[in-house]
This record gives sequence, structure tokens and C-alpha cells, in this order.
Amino acid sequence: MAVVMYRITLKRLLPVAQTCAALVGLPLIALGLVANVYWLAACTFIAGLSLGLYSIAWETTLQEQIPKNMISRISSYDNLGSFIAIPAGQLSAAPLASVFGASRVALVGGFLWIVLTLCPLVVPSVRGLRHAV
Repeated sequence: MAVVMYRITLKRLLPVAQTCAALVGLPLIALGLVANVYWLAACTFIAGLSLGLYSIAWETTLQEQIPKNMISRISSYDNLGSFIAIPAGQLSAAPLASVFGASRVALVGGFLWIVLTLCPLVVPSVRGLRHAV
């Protein structure tokens, strides 16, 4: 995806990236639907491409929009927010799966990922943010 991003120019980099990031929930939905290995591989491939686009777009947007004297602090908060929920999710997955079933937990997790990832697009300043081309 990094090679593709060198070749294309997006005027609304962050909104497109945020939409692509929602596709990362597809493998969980495929697991929840007990899809065969081919569907799971396809969903995972799409999710990987989407995450690659999102990562490049997010870092580019940070560098363009955040003042240089604040980039370290903002990046620290960004990383904290990105990684703080991982242990909670890992610790809660098994108990939730034993109560509700692994398929249902994966399916709900995938849909939650999609909905929560699209939430920032409700904010007009995020939707309208233009990339400095």
C-alpha cells in the first residue's frame, strides 16, 4: 500500500483513510460468520491494505496539522490511546466468548470496530479536512 500511496494523491486524505480503517473489522466479521479460509484470507488481505493506507494517512496528517513543537506530545497521547485498550480486550475476549460464544463475540467485535472507526467522520472538521497537496 505504501507504493500505491506514492502514486496517488488524495485531497481528503484523513476521511478516506478513516473509511478504509473501518475495513479492518472485516476479518472479525468473517470469523464470526465462520467463513471458509478463502473468505477469511481475502478479508484479512483487504484489512491489511486498508491499515497500510490508514497508517500512512494518519502520520501524514499529524505531520501536516500539528505544530512542530507539539508533535512529540500529541504522538505520545496517540500511541497511548492506540495501545491502552489492547490488554483489556485480550483479557475480556475469553470470558466473553465462554458466555456468548466465540462466533458472536467476533461478529459483534467486528461491527463495533467498523462503527467506532467511522465515528470521527461525524465531526465536520474531520470530514472536511483537506490534505496539503
